[in-house]
Amino acid sequence: MREKYDRDIYINKVTQYAFTHPENPIIYVNITANVNAGETITTVEVLKSTSSFVNYSVPGKVYKNVNIWVGTSGFAVPKNIKEAVITFRVENSWLSGINIKSSNIKMVRWDGSKWNLLETPEKTKDDKYTYFEAKTNAFSPFAITGVEEAASSTIPQVIAQPGVTGAVIPNSTITGEAPSEGAPSVNFAIIIAVFAMIGIVIAVHLKRRGNF
Repeated sequence: MREKYDRDIYINKVTQYAFTHPENPIIYVNITANVNAGETITTVEVLKSTSSFVNYSVPGKVYKNVNIWVGTSGFAVPKNIKEAVITFRVENSWLSGINIKSSNIKMVRWDGSKWNLLETPEKTKDDKYTYFEAKTNAFSPFAITGVEEAASSTIPQVIAQPGVTGAVIPNSTITGEAPSEGAPSVNFAIIIAVFAMIGIVIAVHLKRRGNF
């Protein structure tokens, strides 16, 4: 399911995108920009599984996977986005069905190499839904997931601040990345290459003199 709208984005003003499709868990995307962007399309794609742009599965018990795209490629980054607030909803029946507290519902965002936990306070609830907000200053694949308290401490957390990319707590268990150990071997290879070149030059010189 895909839902998109055009709105004008202006510097230091809140632009609200309201989404109404019944299958869309995203209700609002409110953007405060650092630039005057004019007419800008914001698109929400509700996915059947993890986004194809993602390398690792979403932590926790996933409610919905979504892609949120703002503007053209490269626009939705902290340089242009001062702050954005995403309002979304989760069915109460789903919460009770998996026996998870609403306080454990989190929105996570894929930053290109790992999932980052966003601030996700609960705002209100009614008979059918519980409503949440998540703050970000960039857009990409997102997921709404239920994360137990012990597990949430292992996910890097981003605290969105105006004009700041956020503080990320590194966690190699999420990214699967290992520290680089390639620098010494690269330097050694360069030294060998230099000596090899010197040897070739000497050999050519001796051959020309007829002593080779």
